[in-house]
Amino acid sequence: MKKVVHTLITGRVIGRDYCLAEALVENNNIVGLTRNPVAPDVIVNEGPDTPPRGLGNCAVAMLKADRIKGPLIRSGPRGKGSWKAVSWDEALDYTAQKCRDVMAEHGAKALSFCSGPGLCIDLYKTFLHALGSPDFFTQDDILHSSANLAMRSVLGCQSDEIIADWGSAKHIVLYGANLLEAPEINIINAVLKAREQGCKIICIDPKVTVTATKADNYMMIRPGSDLALNYALIHVIIKHQLYNGAFVDQWVHGFDKLADFVETCTPAWAAEHTGIAASEIITWAETISQSAPAVIFHSGHAHHPDELHLKRSLLILNALLGGIEAPGSLFFRRAGQAGLRSFLSKALEEGLPLLETTRFDHDYPLTGPADTCGGAFIRAALEDKLKALFVFDSDLLRLLPDHNQTIKVLQKLDLIVSNAAVMRRGALWADVILPESHFLEKSDPLHLEKGLSPFIAQRQACVAPQFDTKPGWWIIKELAQRLDQGKYFPYTKIDEIHAFQLKDSGLELKDFKSGFIPLDAKTDQNLNFKTPSGKIEFFSDLLAQYGLKNFPLQEKSKNDVDTFWLIVQRRPRGEQILAPPKQPVLWINPEPARRLKIKASDQVEVCSSVGKARLKVLITDKIHPEAVFMVVDFEHRELMTLPEYILDEVGGLAWDHTLVKIKNLTTESVDE
Repeated sequence: MKKVVHTLITGRVIGRDYCLAEALVENNNIVGLTRNPVAPDVIVNEGPDTPPRGLGNCAVAMLKADRIKGPLIRSGPRGKGSWKAVSWDEALDYTAQKCRDVMAEHGAKALSFCSGPGLCIDLYKTFLHALGSPDFFTQDDILHSSANLAMRSVLGCQSDEIIADWGSAKHIVLYGANLLEAPEINIINAVLKAREQGCKIICIDPKVTVTATKADNYMMIRPGSDLALNYALIHVIIKHQLYNGAFVDQWVHGFDKLADFVETCTPAWAAEHTGIAASEIITWAETISQSAPAVIFHSGHAHHPDELHLKRSLLILNALLGGIEAPGSLFFRRAGQAGLRSFLSKALEEGLPLLETTRFDHDYPLTGPADTCGGAFIRAALEDKLKALFVFDSDLLRLLPDHNQTIKVLQKLDLIVSNAAVMRRGALWADVILPESHFLEKSDPLHLEKGLSPFIAQRQACVAPQFDTKPGWWIIKELAQRLDQGKYFPYTKIDEIHAFQLKDSGLELKDFKSGFIPLDAKTDQNLNFKTPSGKIEFFSDLLAQYGLKNFPLQEKSKNDVDTFWLIVQRRPRGEQILAPPKQPVLWINPEPARRLKIKASDQVEVCSSVGKARLKVLITDKIHPEAVFMVVDFEHRELMTLPEYILDEVGGLAWDHTLVKIKNLTTESVDE
C-alpha cells in the first residue's frame, strides 16, 4: 500500500540546503519524490518553489549508491581503502578512546570539528564545547569567510541572513555568477519570472556562460578586476547624483569618506584595469540607477584576495540605490514569531563553562562569535595545534584547494572521524567511519527556515535504513556518553528532541500537519542594523580599528604573457551523482593559443606553483585571453592539485587567484 510522507530534503545536491518535499512510499521503497504542494515560497514572489529537475532521481540515486553498510575502522595506511567492519559499540568505543588519548597528550584544544550543512549542527557544537574545544567550523566558514565579514562590516549580519528578491527585480547585475546554469532552480525560476516582467540582466565574467548568453549586456572583464569596476560605478552614481539621497541621509554612515575616495576612481581609470570601455561604465551606471531601488548586485564564488572589499562594494551599490528592504532588492531573513531552543544554549544556562581558550583562527580577530575562519584550519593543523578532526556531512578534499597540502594535513592528524554514507575521497582518509543514514531514511531535529515566508520544518524518515547506519543525533549522543558528557544530550528518541526544541514556542508536534508550520513574519518598518553606528556602514570603524583599509585602491593585476589566471568551476554534486565523470578540457583563448602554437584537441600540461596536470584544450573566444578555465569533477585528483591555497587578509580563501603556465605536450611529442 502506498503512503505519503512529508519530509525535508537537504544537501547542496538539490540546489540549496533545504526543500520541503513529499515522498510516495510503497513497500519501503521511494516511488515518487516531489515538492510539497502546500510549501511556502522561500524567496519572496518567486512563484512555485519547484524542486530541481531530477530531484527525485538524484535523491533516490544517492539512496541506491555504493553505500557504506556499517561502521568501519581503518586497517591499513590512510587513503588506501583498507577497512575492518565492526559493530557500533566497537566503533564508538574506539573513537572515544582515541579522543581521550588526544586530550591526554595535547589537551582538549587539539580537537576540531568540521560540519557541512545539516540539521544536527547545534548538537555537534554542544559535543565539542562540552569536551572543552572551541574549534568548530563549517563549510560556510571555509568558503565564505570574507563574505561574512563584508556583510557584518556593512549591514551587521551574516551573509546567510540576507536574501534577494529576484522575482521582483528590475535590474540584476551579476559578477561571475552563472545563475542560469546553477542548481538553485528556485532562483532560476525567479530570475526567469523577472525577465518576463522586463527585468534587465548585466553579466560580468571573464568567461562566457549560459547566463552570459541570455543577458541583456555581457562584458568580458579582466580576471580579478571587478572591484575597480565597482569603484567606477560608485564614482558615476555619486558624481551624477544618481543615488537615493533620502535613504543615504537616513541610513548610511561614512558616505562622505566613500565619496572622497572614489573621486579619482573614474571610468577611464577603471577601463585600464578591467578592459571595459569608460563609456560602457557610465551608461551602465545611468541605466541601472533608473531601475532603483529594484536592483540586485550579486557575485558568485570567484574568490580573489580582495573578496572582502568586492563584497562590500556590492552592498554599497545596493544601498546607494536604496536597495535594502525594498521590493526587488535585498531583504533580511525573518525568523517569525517562534524560534527553536538550542541544546548548546540550554547547556550553557545549566552550567556548561564558557571556553576561555582561543580558537585556531585567533590570528584573524575579525571573525565573529557566529563564524570561524575555516581556511585557517590548514595552518593550525600543519603547526600541530590540532590533532583530531571530526568531519561530518562534509569532505575537506572537495572544499579546499591545493589537494597535496590537504593530504599532508590529514596525514599529520592523530585521529580523523567521518560520518560518510558513501566512500568518497575524503572518507578514505578517516580512521573510523560512523556511517549516517541517508536523509530519506532518518528523522532529524526540526529546522527553522528564515526568510520572508519563514517556517519550521520536520524531517521524517520515509523508509527504514537499508544498512546498519544511524542518524547523526544518535551518533553524537553515544559518543558524548562514552566521554562522560551525556548529560548535555537529554534524549533517547527523536520525539524528545522535537519536544525540547519546541518548548516555550507555543507550538506542538501535532501542528506539523503537512511537514511544516508557517510562521508570521511582519516587516519592521524601522530598519535595525547591528553595526556600531546602527546604520549601513560604508566606512567601517571595525575594519579601521584592526588596521584594515575600508577602500583599498586596487592595483592592476600582474601576469606576463606566459602565465594565465586559472578559473575553476566545480561540477555540481547532483550532476556528479547522476552522470559519470566527464573528460575535462582546458578553455584557452585563440590569441594565446596561436602564440603557444596550440591547436584544437592538443594535450597540454598545466603547471601552477603547487601542482601540474595534463588535459586536452578547447580553443574558444569565450574565455578572456589572460585566463584559462576548466570544469572539474572532484574525483579528478590531478586537477585538484592545481589551485593554490591562498588566504586573504581576513582569512578568506582566494580560489581563483592561481597563476599557471601552459606547455604544449602534443607539439613536444611531434618534435621528438
